[in-house]
Amino acid sequence: MPDTDETRLSALLDRAAGPADLPPGLTARVIARSRTRRRARAALTFSAVATAAVVGGVTLPGLLAEPPPPPIAATTRVEEDIYTILSRDTGMKVTAEDVILSGRAGDLGSVAVLRKEANPPEAEHGGKAASLWFSRDGGRYTQVSDYISFDLACKKGDEVCDATQDDGLGFFGVLEGAGGAYYALVQVPAGRSVTVSSDKGEDLKLEGNAGVVRVEATNPWRVKATVTVDTLEYGLHLPPGGVVKVL
Repeated sequence: MPDTDETRLSALLDRAAGPADLPPGLTARVIARSRTRRRARAALTFSAVATAAVVGGVTLPGLLAEPPPPPIAATTRVEEDIYTILSRDTGMKVTAEDVILSGRAGDLGSVAVLRKEANPPEAEHGGKAASLWFSRDGGRYTQVSDYISFDLACKKGDEVCDATQDDGLGFFGVLEGAGGAYYALVQVPAGRSVTVSSDKGEDLKLEGNAGVVRVEATNPWRVKATVTVDTLEYGLHLPPGGVVKVL
């Protein structure tokens, strides 16, 4: 018989008194109670250690039959698409067709340019209009400009602009932040490219046909956008209200 706690307990009882001196079944009952106490102590120890493991934020492998579920990640605005965010913040249903351009204006915040109905006099001449919305530090988008015209007019003598106006010219605006931080907001029809220049001699070519780009300038009204279509060029000029401050 293997040397276990139960065999040692039985031998101890036999030495303490002869078999005839013990009540019938005493040895078996003592051993059974010993087993019960050991199981209770083991269950208590398991429960205490398991509780400590959970409270301490640690799960020991194999200790818990079913480890606690992982914490649920907090939902942030970054995980939402821009159309959901703008729809909630503007109070309007915003789709891809409504967004002329959106992007990050460096440390200033995020900007979105949304289509809106043009005033009748401008609409009669093919003009379009947009509103400008701005979000600082991931906060709510607020409207910083109610009306900016585009696709409306060409500079005098710009024959390329006159020839392409029926197909749309593009949107052009400048966002002005504190300390002379300027960001050009530009969007032109697909297939065209844009170069933004300033009175400090900068020439910045946008990737694609829309974007937000920082410009070093002494005067935001002297920032220019030159559009290339095929091998020809025309200029976009800033409309009235085209420089928007978000100080």
